[in-house]
Amino acid sequence: MERSEKRSIRRDCSGVVPDCHGVTHIGSGSSSVTSPAFVVVETPNESVCGGTVVSTKTSGLLSRITSPEGLVSLHLHPYCTICGNCTPLAKTELLLSVTLILRSTMDLGEYFKRIGFTGLYDKADLATLFTVHKLHVMNVPFENLSMHCGERNTMDLKVIYEKIVVDHRGGWCCENNLLFSWVLREMGYKFIMLGAKVFNSVKNEYTPMNAHLINLVEIDGKPYIADVSFGTSSQIWCPLELIADKDQPQPTAVFRLLRDGENWILEKTGRKPQILNENFAHCSLIDKSLKKTMYSFLLKPRNVDHFLETSEYLQDSSESLFTQKSICSLQTPTGFRVLVGWTYSEVTFNPQEDTDLYDIREIPDSEIEALLKEKSTMDLKQYFKRIGFTGLYDKADLATLFTIHELHVMSVPFENLSIHCGERKTMDLEVIYKKIVLDHRGGWCCENNLLFSWVLREMGYKFTMLGAKVFDSFQNEYSPMNTHLINLVEIDGKPYIADVSYGVSFQIWHPLELIADKDQPQPPGVFRLLKDGENWILEKTGRKLLLQNKAFASRNLTDKSLSKAMFSFLLTPRSVDHFLETSEYLQTSSESVYTQKSICSLQTPTGYRALIGWNYSEVTFNPQEDTDLYDIRQIPDSEIEGVLKEKSTMDLREYFKRIGFTGLYDKADLATLCTVHKLHVMNVPFENLSIHCGERNTMDLEVIYKKIVVDHRGGWCCENNQLFSWVLKEMGYKYTMLGAKVFNILKNDFNPIESHLINLVEIDGKPYIADVSYGVSCQIWHPLELIADKDQPQPPGVFRLLKDGERWILEKTGRKPLIQNQAFATCSLVDKRLTKTMYSFLLMQRGVDHFLKTCDFLQTSAESLFTQKSICSLQTTTGFKALVGWTYSEVTFNPQGDTDLYDIREIPDSEIEAVLKEKFQVTLRNKLTPINNKAAYKI
Repeated sequence: MERSEKRSIRRDCSGVVPDCHGVTHIGSGSSSVTSPAFVVVETPNESVCGGTVVSTKTSGLLSRITSPEGLVSLHLHPYCTICGNCTPLAKTELLLSVTLILRSTMDLGEYFKRIGFTGLYDKADLATLFTVHKLHVMNVPFENLSMHCGERNTMDLKVIYEKIVVDHRGGWCCENNLLFSWVLREMGYKFIMLGAKVFNSVKNEYTPMNAHLINLVEIDGKPYIADVSFGTSSQIWCPLELIADKDQPQPTAVFRLLRDGENWILEKTGRKPQILNENFAHCSLIDKSLKKTMYSFLLKPRNVDHFLETSEYLQDSSESLFTQKSICSLQTPTGFRVLVGWTYSEVTFNPQEDTDLYDIREIPDSEIEALLKEKSTMDLKQYFKRIGFTGLYDKADLATLFTIHELHVMSVPFENLSIHCGERKTMDLEVIYKKIVLDHRGGWCCENNLLFSWVLREMGYKFTMLGAKVFDSFQNEYSPMNTHLINLVEIDGKPYIADVSYGVSFQIWHPLELIADKDQPQPPGVFRLLKDGENWILEKTGRKLLLQNKAFASRNLTDKSLSKAMFSFLLTPRSVDHFLETSEYLQTSSESVYTQKSICSLQTPTGYRALIGWNYSEVTFNPQEDTDLYDIRQIPDSEIEGVLKEKSTMDLREYFKRIGFTGLYDKADLATLCTVHKLHVMNVPFENLSIHCGERNTMDLEVIYKKIVVDHRGGWCCENNQLFSWVLKEMGYKYTMLGAKVFNILKNDFNPIESHLINLVEIDGKPYIADVSYGVSCQIWHPLELIADKDQPQPPGVFRLLKDGERWILEKTGRKPLIQNQAFATCSLVDKRLTKTMYSFLLMQRGVDHFLKTCDFLQTSAESLFTQKSICSLQTTTGFKALVGWTYSEVTFNPQGDTDLYDIREIPDSEIEAVLKEKFQVTLRNKLTPINNKAAYKI
C-alpha cells in the first residue's frame, strides 16, 4: 500500500476501526491531520481534534495515548490496518515511551506554574480558557531574541516547552501558539490549528504566506480564536468569539472579525497614543492609526509541517520583520512593555480618556541585558507565590492591596540578620528581590518596602515613596534623618499609607487611610494618624500585655506603654538615592538599633513571633479581653538556627500548595478545616515505604515537613497527623494531640500501645476529631464531631463514635465489596465485614515524646504491621487506590448500589516504581523492597 493510500484511509476513517491485534484506532473524521498525535488520558472511544487517538489495553488497564503533532511518530504493530508497515513496539513499550516523553518532560503543572495559574481545570470551559489565555500573555513575552543571539527558532514542541516553561523565555507565534495548542489538548479542549496572513501596513497588503499561527477553539458549539502571541498594542488578552461584525472590547483595544467569503479578517480599533517624552513624539514605532487590520485567515486546519518553511523564511530573509528588529514585548495588568532594538516603552492603557500613555526611552547597550533580566527574572508571579497570593490582580483596587499587604507581613519577616552574618544590605532592587523572593529571606524597611514599591508599580497602582523619622522612646524624640521607607498609594482619589516592614507589635496589617484623627483598628491595635502642620505622625494604642513566663516580667523587651508614637513623615516624594546614606549608617553605626540587636519578626494569623538576640516570643492577640499574651523563652546558641529555620522554611503556603488549597484562611472555622482536611487525604498518601527502602521514619517535624511538603512524599500517622498539628497551630485552631489504640482483628482486641496519633480540634465550643492518616477504606475525609452514638456519613462509609466510660471508640459501617477480577475473590486484603472497629482513645493530651518509642517499635518489630507490609494508599474523588506489597487496587465507592467496586491486580517488580510515580506521585530516593506478609490489615 502506498503512503498516499494509507493517508486517505486515515482521513476517511470516521469511526472505530479495530485491527487484528485487538487494538482500536479512532479516526479523526474529515480532519486533514496526517500524523498521529499521542496524550495519556483515561477513557477510550473519543475523537480528539487535531490528532489520531490510539487506545491500548495493558495489564487490564485501559489507557488512551496522544502527543502533540510533530513531537513523536509512534506506531503500534507491524500489520496495523490503518497505517500499515508500522514499527513493531510492544504495548507496554509504547505506553512507557509515550509516558516518558510526555509526563516527565512536558508537564502541564509546570506550565501552569510558569504562567501563575492556580485554579481548577477539570472543565474545558470558556472561563478557564479566558483565564489561562490572559495569564499566558501576562507572563510569556512575545519575542524573537534567539535569532539575534545566534540561535535558531524551531517547531520542535519539546524544545519550545524547554525554552518557554523551563528556561523562562518567551517566543514568537510559532512557539507560543504551538505550545498553547499542546496546552489546549492537555486540558481537553477541542481545537484546530490555523494559519494567518499578517497585514503589511507598508505594502498595504497581506503576506503571501501564512506567517502567523493561531488556534480555533470550540466550546459548547461556539468557535473562538485563541492567539497568545501577536504582542504589543494588538495583543488580545482573551479569546475572540468567531462571529462577524461584532465589536469585542478588550483592555488593549476593540477587536472585530469581518467575513469576506471564505476569508476571515481581524481588525482592531485602538486609542490615541499620548507620548510622555516629547523627544519621541515622532518615533516611527508608534502607530497613530486608530483602526488597524491585523491578519486574515481561512478555517482550514494546519499542522506543524505547514509552518516549517515559514519559520525558516522569517528568521533568514532580509525581508522579514524579525531579521530587521529585535523585539521583546509583554502585557502587564495596566498595559504592556516592549523593547525594540534599543527603544524601551512602558505603555499604560487609559480607556477613560480614550488614550494610551507611552513612556519611551533609549537604553544603552550596557543596560540591555539588565533590563531584559529585570523584566523577566523579577517576576510578579514569583513574588505572589512567595507571599501565597492566588487571587486575580487585574484591578489596582483597595481590596487587592489589602490582601497583598497582609500576606506580605504574614510571609516575609522583618529582619536585620544579614548585618550579623557578615553580609551587607543594599538598595539594589534585583538583589533585594533575589534575597526575599528567591532565597526566601526577609529584610528591613529599605528592603521590604522598596520591593513593595516595585510590586505596586507592577500591579498598576499610583504610588509615591516617602521617608519617615522613627520615634526614639529612650531619647523621647524623632530620629534626625529619614530612617524608615514607606509608600503612599492613591486609590480612587484617596491616599493610603502602605508599610510592610515595621515589625513586631507595631506592624500594620493593612494600609492606613491618610486622614487625621481617625481611629483605624487592626489586629495589633488601633492606629491613628495625626497632622502637625506639614508633618504627619503615626501612633498606635495597644492592649495590656500578659506574660505567660513570669521570669521575663522585668525584661525591657516588652513595651508596657499602651499608646506610642511610631514615626513622622512629610508628603515629599523620595527616591532610592535618598536612603543610600541612611542604609549605610543603620548597618555600621554603633548608635543604630540594628547593630545592637539581631531581630527577626513575623506576623501570624493570631499575633506575631519574634527572635531578638536569644529571646524568642510568640504573641497571641486577645482583643476580646483587651490583652496580648506573651510566651517568651531563651533560646540557646545551639538551637538558634533551628528556630529560624522552622519558623521560616516551614511555610504554611508551601503546605497549601502541596495539597492544592487556594482559599482564604483568615478564619479558623469548620468549613476551612473540612476543606484542608479533605485536600490533605486526597493529595498526601498514607504510606510506610521508607521502612522498606532502608530509611528511618522520625518524629522530627522539620524532617517530616521536608519529606511530605518539599519531597512530595506521604507518611504514616505519626508523620501526617503531626504535620497536621503544625498546620492547625499555624492556622490558629485550638487543638490537642491525642493517642489512639488501633483495633487488631486477629486478636479481636485493641493494641496495648497508643500506636496512632490523632488531633482533637475545638471550634466554637464544639470538639472534632481530625485524622488525615488512617488510609484505605477507613479514612475519614472530614473531621468528625466528638459526639456519641451519632451516625456521621462520609463517602467511605458511615462513621460513629461510641462512649465507654472515659474511653471513646471509633467504628465504621461500610458497603459490600464487589471484586471485579474474580482471581482476587478470596484476597485476604479485602475486608468483607460491613461494620468494623477502628480505634479507641482517651481525651488525654499527648506530646511528641509520647510517640517516640511507638515510632521505633512500629518500624523495627516483627510484630508490627508496618514491617510486614509495604503500604501506599491515597484517597481519590471517587474512592481510593492502594498498593500493598505487589497488590494494586483501585476502589470506586458506589453508595447508590450499597457496594464498593474493587479493581485488583498484581504488579510485577519491574513496574512498581512506575505505579508509585503515576498513581501516587511518589518518587523514592532508594530502591523499594515490597513486602506483603500475613498481618492484621485490610484495605
